[in-house]
Formats: sequence, C-alpha cells, structure tokens
Amino acid sequence: KTTSVLIAIVLVLLTFGIVMLASTSSVRASASFHDAHYFLKRQLAWLAVALAVGGLLTRFDYHWWPKLSVPVAVTSILLLFLVLGIGAEINGSKRWIRLGMFSFQPSELAKLAAITIISSLMAGAGSRAANLKEGMIFPFIWIGLLAGPIFIEPDFGTTFLIAAVGMAIMFAGGTRLSTARSAPVRQRTAWPVRAVRRWDGRNRMRAGAAGPSHRTAQRAGCSARPARRA
Repeated sequence: KTTSVLIAIVLVLLTFGIVMLASTSSVRASASFHDAHYFLKRQLAWLAVALAVGGLLTRFDYHWWPKLSVPVAVTSILLLFLVLGIGAEINGSKRWIRLGMFSFQPSELAKLAAITIISSLMAGAGSRAANLKEGMIFPFIWIGLLAGPIFIEPDFGTTFLIAAVGMAIMFAGGTRLSTARSAPVRQRTAWPVRAVRRWDGRNRMRAGAAGPSHRTAQRAGCSARPARRA
C-alpha cells in the first residue's frame, strides 16, 4: 500500500509539472524555436527515459545501495568540484558540464548521492544514531561536502533541498536534537569560554597583586622629586 501511495504522489507531481511547463513555456518556445511545444517535447522525452530507468531499478536489489552509496557520493563530489573549474557559466552560475551535444548537471547526481549516503549512514548506525558522532557529525560532513560546492556555483535552491532532505533522513533515522544539548556536548563546546574566563581571571589577579606595590612606588617617586623653584 505504501508503494502505491508513493507512486501515485509521484505521478500527480509529474502531471502537475508537465501541465505547468506546457502553459508557461509556449510563448518563449515559439519565439526562440518556432515551436510552441519545444520544451514540452523535450520534457516528455526525458520523462520517458526516467520512467524506463526507474522500471529497471525496480528489479535492482536494493541491498546493493549501501555498497554503492560511497562511490556515488565521492563521484558526485568530484564532479561538483570539476564543474566549478570547467563548467559552462550561464547567468553567472556554473552548473553544467558540456560534452559535445550533451549537457550534464552534477547537482542532479548529488541529490541521489545525498539520499543514498545519509540513508546508509543512519541504517548502519542503528541505535547509535542518537550519539553525537554517528547521528550528527558524520551525516553533516557528507551533507556539507555535497551541498558546499553547489552553494558556490551558486545554486541556492538545490543547496537548500539537499540540506533539508539530508536532515529529514537523519531525524527519521534516529538523530535527536537533544544530542546537541547533552552534557558531554556542552562540555566540549564550552571549553573556549571557560579558557577565556580563566585567562581573564588570572590577568585580574595579577593586576590586583601588582596594584598596591605599583602605587607605593609611584608615591615614593613623587616624594623624591625636588620642589620646583618659584
């Protein structure tokens, strides 16, 4: 039943997107390509490819995804940094790698990579997902490595999407906000404040200890000065 609901939601979103694309792109398509349905045809062609790939993946053993999650994530990160160097700049943003007639957007692979790597981490953590290291530090490192280059491109929408989906998977997998407020975490994060306070306290103690002798020396120096002649 859950699978049927998810498929129905995806189909509704796809239908809504196609209808919106057809109604908003016809004028631009007519002016640029002399075909009011140019963008709609391209979208339907890629939709057919996506449905075919999705059908093939349904026969793929999902137990392989944890094994593929790290290679997919590392490949995605390398491509994201590559696009920053050699990507085609469009409207001030480097998002596309052009290979002849084909163009590829590494951030699309990064979306899949974020889902697979964070899901694998949380599934592997199990009950340890409530800990700081397994539940927060490791997932946030991967989210930062994937979302950071996309933010630099810049592509703020995809950056927010990857961060939001990644954190949603984290909390669904067992991450707890109380972990950040736990006593060990407070002790680890509060040591700079305590160090500054100790340093300030020592300086105040030294100033207090040196204060009376310093004032006595000043008075002695004043009394030893000869009186000025009238």
